[in-house]
Amino acid sequence: MAIRAFDLNIEKVLENWEVEHALREIIANALDEQILTGSDNIEIYEDERGDWHIRDYGRGLRIEHFTLNENQEKLNASS
Repeated sequence: MAIRAFDLNIEKVLENWEVEHALREIIANALDEQILTGSDNIEIYEDERGDWHIRDYGRGLRIEHFTLNENQEKLNASS
């Protein structure tokens, strides 16, 4: 499996966000995806180089997932 880097482009796309806001949103989206699709548990881990990884087994991220609007699918899901 190929691992792809994801540039959050915080200064342009997410102009009022700090890094911690983006990380919180990535984790929240991973947890939402786990609930919505019944996928495996997310993984958050630090590798041997000191880099952190957030791994989910869902359908993937799109730039739209980084907006502050609530997704209707999430609002309708029972948890």
